[in-house]
Amino acid sequence: MKNLQCDKCAGEGKIWFSTVQGGVCFSCNGTGIKHKQTKTTVVTPTWRVDADGQRGLQQFASQDLAQDCCDALNDMGIVATVVEFGKTSYTYKRVPV
Repeated sequence: MKNLQCDKCAGEGKIWFSTVQGGVCFSCNGTGIKHKQTKTTVVTPTWRVDADGQRGLQQFASQDLAQDCCDALNDMGIVATVVEFGKTSYTYKRVPV
């Protein structure tokens, strides 16, 4: 988790040009930190077709499409198999403090 400084007061917590409430920044409530950034890992199931010892000939989002491709390759005399694996991606979310 990463803290992001307030862009209005540049992380100071106070604004020099304001006399309201002693110059406290209203955007971050005087903390100097506006958001916390969290990183979430998303694992999406994906299928790939391995053919003749070559790994990951093609990737598919559905098992049915991967199986159709595998069947077509097997009909042509190429030994192919379908392998399921998880594709990892990341999302970032900013949460107000």
